[in-house]
Amino acid sequence: MNSLTLAIMLALAYRKVWWLYAFAGSGYSACMTEYEFTVVIERDEDQRFVAICPALQGCYTEGETEAEARTLIADAIRLHVQDRVEAGEPIYHEVGATKIRVAV
Repeated sequence: MNSLTLAIMLALAYRKVWWLYAFAGSGYSACMTEYEFTVVIERDEDQRFVAICPALQGCYTEGETEAEARTLIADAIRLHVQDRVEAGEPIYHEVGATKIRVAV
C-alpha cells in the first residue's frame, strides 16, 4: 500500500453534494448538484426494455434486461444534465408524476 491517503467527506445541504478529496496532504474540492428524475421503463415489440426520462427531452435508452436499462438510463441522464449545465441551459424540475386510468 502506498502513502496516498484518501479522505471523502459528504455533506448534504440544499440538495448539494460536497466532496472533499485529500491526496497526500494536498487538497482538491468540487461541488456537485444532485438531481432526481422519474424514469419510465417499458417493453418494446422485441421484448427489450426501453427506459425514458420524460423530463429530459430525447433522453432514452434500451437494454436486454430491466437492470441494464436502469444502468444505461442513469448514465444517459448524467450525460444529458452535464451537457445542459455546461451549455448554461436550465434543468427542468418535475412537478409531479401520477398514473391516470381511462376506460376505452
